[in-house]
Amino acid sequence: QSGELFGLMRVRCLHMNDAHIYCSKEEFAQEFRAVNEMYLKYFKIFGIEKYVMRLSLHDPANLGKKYINEPELWLETEAMVRKVLQETNTPFVEVSGEGAFYGPKIDVQIWSAIGREFTLATNQVDFAQGRRFKLEFTNRDNRPETPLIIHRAPLGTHERFIGFLLEHYAGKFPLWLAPQQVKLLPI
Repeated sequence: QSGELFGLMRVRCLHMNDAHIYCSKEEFAQEFRAVNEMYLKYFKIFGIEKYVMRLSLHDPANLGKKYINEPELWLETEAMVRKVLQETNTPFVEVSGEGAFYGPKIDVQIWSAIGREFTLATNQVDFAQGRRFKLEFTNRDNRPETPLIIHRAPLGTHERFIGFLLEHYAGKFPLWLAPQQVKLLPI
């Protein structure tokens, strides 16, 4: 539940490789796809095979409360994300009521050794903050346009990722990842 602490999986203070990509609607599919491909590459490197891509959507009943009250933009951006996932044959599940307040997102769900579910990484679409901060660029038609913002955190928080790897490998990391690769025993 929100606010609870749990070893390295839920900490008081965290570190995250969080980046934001500003793009036009025209560029969105290519950029969003590239982020998902980067995630899949990382998972392969680290031997992460059991995960679920969750398309987290808004709940129409909570528009104006939990979610920005822009029903058309919600439907449009949710469809854009869904299309990228379908075009890349990425297996995913849809969950209503789990989107960020500013747009839909992909949550990569993993499970701890005891079966507890955690979000490892996110790839989020933000249609609201660009407007809020009055961000604009000049598009191909020489008109002002507000960018979509993709929030991405490929490995989630560093603490949670390390905690997950410790459980995943039961402390027996692959040689390239092990902090101590060789021990010399003098005789």
